[in-house]
Amino acid sequence: MRFLLVLLVGRRLRHEIYERARIALHERLANDPRISDTELVNEHHRLETAIYRVEEDLLLSIMARPAPSFISRAKEFTRSVGDKFK
Repeated sequence: MRFLLVLLVGRRLRHEIYERARIALHERLANDPRISDTELVNEHHRLETAIYRVEEDLLLSIMARPAPSFISRAKEFTRSVGDKFK
């Protein structure tokens, strides 16, 4: 359960960073008269490709992890229930 929470929080933070990078790239390059529209599109595409690779690598690393055993899941559940009664 904690693992999923970490993934969800991490996902939100990563996507916030990606959005900030998109905005910063657009603000910097769109206001530069030396950058053509084609170059701007190409730079946005490069950023999106890099973001995709990061997310793909993360997903592959998660999928490569062995699934937790029944015993470890039961222990985690027992701990979480026990914490609620303290």
